[in-house]
Amino acid sequence: MSAPVDLDAFFDRVHWGGSTAANFDTLSGLLHAHVSRIPFETFDVLLRRGVRLDTESLQNKLVRAGRGGYCFEQATLFASVLQKLGFQTVRHSARVILFAPANGSARACS
Repeated sequence: MSAPVDLDAFFDRVHWGGSTAANFDTLSGLLHAHVSRIPFETFDVLLRRGVRLDTESLQNKLVRAGRGGYCFEQATLFASVLQKLGFQTVRHSARVILFAPANGSARACS
């Protein structure tokens, strides 16, 4: 089982001192803080290093080591934070499609 998310460390990383109530203002503020302070980064993917999505690994990389992460890392960490605060989350996957119709993707929604 993965370790629980360390909210205090996350809040320090994203410079969050606002409310922790599970409401729209908190969600909006936390999302802005997260994307402003934790950059998108694909170094591990490009270097063919393993990418771990468990909470402890994500906290070590994105929070404690001060690095960024790619979409799955970012979204998984943020969802863990929201869940710990009492938000109900629903996780979806997506893909970027360039130079082709969206319905050409095996994962396209109709």
